[in-house]
Amino acid sequence: MIIFFAKNNPSPEFMDLISWGVLGYMIVSLALGLLAARRVHSAEDFMNGGRRLPLLLNVAAFFALWYGSETILGASGAYANEGFQAVVEDPFGAALCLFLVALVFARPLYQRNLLTLGDLYEKSFGPRVGLWASLAMIATFFSYVAGQFVALGVLFTGISGWPLEAGITLCAVVVTLYTMAGGLWSVSFTDLFQGIMIVAGLGLALYFLHQEPALGTPLEVLEKTEDQYFRLWPEATPEAILHFIGAWMVMGLGSIPSQDVFQRFNAARSARMAALSAGLGGALYLCLALVPLYLTLVALKLDLKPNEAPGGAQGILLHLLHTHTPPWVQTLFFGALISAVLSTASGALLAPASLWWENIVPFLSRSGKRSLFTLRIAVLGMAILSYVLALLVHNIFQLVSLASAMGLFMLFVPLCAALFDPKPSPRGALWAMASGTLVYIVFLLLPPLWIPTPMGGFLASVLGYCVGRAIK
Repeated sequence: MIIFFAKNNPSPEFMDLISWGVLGYMIVSLALGLLAARRVHSAEDFMNGGRRLPLLLNVAAFFALWYGSETILGASGAYANEGFQAVVEDPFGAALCLFLVALVFARPLYQRNLLTLGDLYEKSFGPRVGLWASLAMIATFFSYVAGQFVALGVLFTGISGWPLEAGITLCAVVVTLYTMAGGLWSVSFTDLFQGIMIVAGLGLALYFLHQEPALGTPLEVLEKTEDQYFRLWPEATPEAILHFIGAWMVMGLGSIPSQDVFQRFNAARSARMAALSAGLGGALYLCLALVPLYLTLVALKLDLKPNEAPGGAQGILLHLLHTHTPPWVQTLFFGALISAVLSTASGALLAPASLWWENIVPFLSRSGKRSLFTLRIAVLGMAILSYVLALLVHNIFQLVSLASAMGLFMLFVPLCAALFDPKPSPRGALWAMASGTLVYIVFLLLPPLWIPTPMGGFLASVLGYCVGRAIK
């Protein structure tokens, strides 16, 4: 969609302005990441910030967790066509995940004093379950990181004219360098900077758009919008209700057993701060995730048609800004968009490397040396594998969807058992992981059923744990 936007822009000077602006964002992000690396002196500093991240950095890290191109462009495109019901999973389900973490999971997990979420599965159920859980979490990140590399490459090459492979390469190098240098410290510092840019870009876009005489005040925009765009609840049929609940569950529950979520609240200075940062980060994420949806209503109010935007409905915000804001505001918006994806990519790259270093390497070689250097090499290895996948499969977002569901049908039930079952069952955990995965695969192969596929896998996982726990 960015490529179509660039081709339809008549001003080379304008595209040069955006190109230099975006390149400047990337240089500043890299500089901040390298500067933050001075705080890293051990593997714990690298993975969890030495458990001394201040609240501001922690909240910024939670906000940046998922606030990427999917939230700004993908959700706005879906909302333009179907209203709130099309964006239940993201942003509403994603915000639900952070609120549940704040209310239920952050304190007990923080008090376990773990380095990775894989440690919880290993200490609660034994090394075999810990290995499989860690491998499953790592698998979810390969396609996700690759998807961010592709998104960054498309964004950058669309405004610079570079080949897509060159854009992917440049963006992968920038993200990998500052993540390797400072781990969570670098990720958190750059998240704060990039969060400020996102707020500035969206805020200025709102201000200049409301200078349009035909638009009116925000309240008038909302009052004159058709009710279908605010209808969240489904039809009163069993199938519609189940699919509605399933959409909430995929990210709302399925993203809780994820290393990148764990890594952020585990870096706080106390259990109370861990819960508070997750709650505030979730509230900030939800509020700012609603801004692109509101901008979509602005576009519709100004008679921009989703199907006529460059690149389809997902390009409606870019079309809106191109036709109704000055060039420097568009530059800020593109920079904010790049910032959002950089934030998501860096955190997603650090998480699997931490799991590999802490939970896979010791299992493969108990005598193997682990150091800060080998942890940085793990980051590089994960980056290279994700980069290769990004080059091979440019349409990576289908894999990202599968990765999001895996936490729900495979990992969520064992996580709850490890925290809240007085006698966690290793057999129950294995049965939960196996049965949830099996039923999910079977549902994918069958024609569409009245029960959502991820929900079917989740229910099988619950049943598997109960049966496995009951067997002596």
